[in-house]
Amino acid sequence: DDASDLPLLYAFGYVGSSGSNAILREGTPSPKYDDVLLPGGSGENSSLTIFVRVYDQLSANDIAYTSVIVSTVSNLNAKELANTTDSLIDDALASANTEAVFQVANAVSSLLDSATTVICNPNCTSIGRLTCDSGESSCGKCISPLVGEDGPSDEE
Repeated sequence: DDASDLPLLYAFGYVGSSGSNAILREGTPSPKYDDVLLPGGSGENSSLTIFVRVYDQLSANDIAYTSVIVSTVSNLNAKELANTTDSLIDDALASANTEAVFQVANAVSSLLDSATTVICNPNCTSIGRLTCDSGESSCGKCISPLVGEDGPSDEE
């Protein structure tokens, strides 16, 4: 390219589980994109393929791919996941950052889609409840003679 083809524009994204490219940010003049909340990766090491596509003024473009390891949230029960999600979305909305809202929704969706087992609250007995029933993330009913909310709950 020669100088008349500048400025360059950049698109950033990742390869989704279906194999198609998912765009996170497009048409930005900045070659840098950080503080991104990515969906969970796949495989034993949670790898995710990310990419950058570079465009010039004539729409000539090229794309580069690389793999990253995505740190995943572990051992969150349903209530903790909901609270964390609410907090992240509230922060994004407060700063009028629709891109961040999309990232949170996408990451949480990916986390829920990839869940193969439901993680039980590890503190059930300390709050006077039975451990979780199969398929539940909340503690079971109260241990006798204690009385509390009926059915699965993480409340004392």
